[in-house]
Amino acid sequence: HLVIIEDAGHEPMQDQTERTNTLLNSFLTATDDSVTEFFAPRPAQPTLTSTRTGKCSAESGKIFEGDYRSIELKDCSNITIRNARMDRLNVLNSRLNLIDSDISGKEVGLQADNSEITITNGKISAAIAIATTDSRLDIAGVHLKGTRAAVKGVNSKLVISVSQMDS
Repeated sequence: HLVIIEDAGHEPMQDQTERTNTLLNSFLTATDDSVTEFFAPRPAQPTLTSTRTGKCSAESGKIFEGDYRSIELKDCSNITIRNARMDRLNVLNSRLNLIDSDISGKEVGLQADNSEITITNGKISAAIAIATTDSRLDIAGVHLKGTRAAVKGVNSKLVISVSQMDS
């Protein structure tokens, strides 16, 4: 179960102590019946059939939503991708927030070069889920699944919390 706690980083127990304690207490004192829904698997999504591609070149403030074959960002800032599904995401020299979105690629799901990306809640799967060079990624509540590697990084910083990694 994912709860976004506003104004909290990777240590919500310090950043938002009262809110975190309230959430934990309500979960720990709940009955088995009331928490069953939290552990149910997500319903299967229909197969991605979109042929739509998204592009951003030297733009700011653009928002992408829905299904895409691929999205490419180059020299973009303040970009938001939310409630989206795609086969591939390429990010070059850009700043991006990826929220409640899934990437199901073949070779590489997310390719990030010289970029800053915040990823909250979703799934990224491919042979290499994330390939990154000279980038910073802040990842929370994300399932990374790579058949060869969940993450392949060079000169990059990844901050990962409350996430699952399989490879």
